[in-house]
Amino acid sequence: MSRRSTLALVVLSLAAALPGCKKETGAPTILESRAQPFVADVPVPKGFNLDRERSDHTYTEGRRKIKHFYMGSDDLQAVRNFYYQKMLPGNWKLVDETLAAGVYTLKYKKFEEACEVRIEKIPARLFKPSTQIVVTVKTPHLESNN
Repeated sequence: MSRRSTLALVVLSLAAALPGCKKETGAPTILESRAQPFVADVPVPKGFNLDRERSDHTYTEGRRKIKHFYMGSDDLQAVRNFYYQKMLPGNWKLVDETLAAGVYTLKYKKFEEACEVRIEKIPARLFKPSTQIVVTVKTPHLESNN
């Protein structure tokens, strides 16, 4: 075997052995959860952070009203898949899902509470993440106080 043939064989072998082009499995991508969520029964994908300046929540005698904004960089479909799968262990039942103008909205119920998860791209700014998740949790008897 010539030196050129041997070199070509080595290069081809390395190219085949190195990862990079993964074979599509057809399974949806499911992101990992943050180790410590901001709300005990509502998961947040790893890498997403609470925007404290825009978020608020109120807990009163077993009732709660939450509106949290999370910022990250993952793909909208991957974030949608995350909530589709990860809300179930918190006893949330999916009651409605829509995709309109590139925005996913998933609506859940648990006992008397309603939870809405809105997933969308926002205009990217330099060094700022561009995927936003807005989680709203409401207990019906708090609604009459607003």
